[in-house]
Amino acid sequence: MRKAGTGPEVQPEDLDWKLIGAFIWHASMIIVSNALFAFLPPSDVRGLFRPARIGTYTLLYMFQVISLLSHRMVLSSNGFQPVTFKGWFIHIRARSWISVVLTRIFTRGRSWKCLVSTAGFFGANIVTAVAYVALYGRLKFGAHATDLGFGVLMAVCYSCIYLYRSKDVLAYPAIQRVRFFRVKERVPRALQETLLYTVPALLIFILSRRSLVPLGLLWGCMASCELCVMGWVLGGEMLQIVFTERVQLARPENPDPNEPLLSELASSNPFMQDLALLDLAITAEGQGGEAAWRRTFIFMDQSGRAAWGPLASYMLGEIRDFTEALAAALPSASADTAATSRLKGAAGPAASNTAVRWNVLQPSPSTNLRILNEELDLAAWNVRNKFYRINWCMRGLCGLAVAAQRGEDRYGVVLLCEPTLPNITLSLLSVVLALQQYTKSVTAARSRRSSQFNPIVGHIDNVMLQPVEEVAFALEVAARNAVNRLAVAYGDRLRECVQRVERANLAYGSKGDLESLLATMLA
Repeated sequence: MRKAGTGPEVQPEDLDWKLIGAFIWHASMIIVSNALFAFLPPSDVRGLFRPARIGTYTLLYMFQVISLLSHRMVLSSNGFQPVTFKGWFIHIRARSWISVVLTRIFTRGRSWKCLVSTAGFFGANIVTAVAYVALYGRLKFGAHATDLGFGVLMAVCYSCIYLYRSKDVLAYPAIQRVRFFRVKERVPRALQETLLYTVPALLIFILSRRSLVPLGLLWGCMASCELCVMGWVLGGEMLQIVFTERVQLARPENPDPNEPLLSELASSNPFMQDLALLDLAITAEGQGGEAAWRRTFIFMDQSGRAAWGPLASYMLGEIRDFTEALAAALPSASADTAATSRLKGAAGPAASNTAVRWNVLQPSPSTNLRILNEELDLAAWNVRNKFYRINWCMRGLCGLAVAAQRGEDRYGVVLLCEPTLPNITLSLLSVVLALQQYTKSVTAARSRRSSQFNPIVGHIDNVMLQPVEEVAFALEVAARNAVNRLAVAYGDRLRECVQRVERANLAYGSKGDLESLLATMLA
């Protein structure tokens, strides 16, 4: 398999069909929205069927189509790495709101392509907003309801809030369901969010005017704003829904069902890489039918070099990179010992006579001595942005190993070909241990900052806005579930396989620590 990122940058046909599907659903919902807004005072239900008004509504939707395309331009599979400044007496941490604003709105991706897409996003929204205020406001409320400055303000407020809340980053569902039920679940909640984008623009509009705002102008601006923002929000939700649906990369008529999967994993398109991993995870966990047929081709090559080796190595590589990012942020015992001795020496002999603190989640002296902890910031970014990808990698590895134990692996590829079952188990145990220590570390920091400690429940709605310890805890639960599935399938033989490994290149933890963790999970 080619290295990831070396494939040609060609827009896959599957993504084009997804965009077409978003257009169709978006158009149908905008038609319904226009019909509902016709009942608002002054009511103009009969005017909907006049040729002139049909032409105006068609023109307005053409602007919405342009805006929807700009939403697609900024749509991202993952968030961008945080912006930090160190030096010149400027210290901006990645967790500060200044860094978040710079990262998500202004310096997205640090490339000309991202700059152009962001400028196009703001420009398309401004044109659409001005068109709605001018055309829809004049159409329904008269000329006195037109205020183009309000349209520009509305578009800027919406664009900034949309990017700041990471609504452009794909959020995959925990369970893949039919599109109708996802629309039914998300659209009512999306309509409530229109107030979030409308109210700030209206408040700034009212406060910026030196004179009283006429009631007709205010009502016209509000109605046109609501309809315009509703089109934006529905478009964003539809892109989220269709671009997070599974793409089946192999069909029964394919002579080699592994070729499309390997090709997309080797491409430079993060959308298709994520969709390929999602398809692989569902295939690995599927029961019978097409899933079993595809797994047969994965285990068919006795050498493992055709499918099993590249697929497993890719997933293990993702897990290892993630674990190393967490390990770099975790304090080492030697560094803590040195930092503690320095602190005691600076505080004098009386420091050793202090009372015992009953907080078991002690802060790390070595990490707290750093002014800017870039490792912690990068680890938090990895936890949020690789939440789905690491989940799919763990599910894929675990599902294939369990399927091999059921007898689908006739040649013993999982046990004999690299990467083998012991390597997979040690990698999963390593990420469990790293996530466990990382969750303790960030939870301790949060409990010292906040007077009210909120319990971690592991329920994830939006990983970009969720506290990082909750996202890490949910990942830890998923990693433990993967190891538990292997333990149920292989039993004590899993421990014997791990013990026979002489040399293990582990991303985090020693072999003894991982064996102890496995023993507790097997017990």
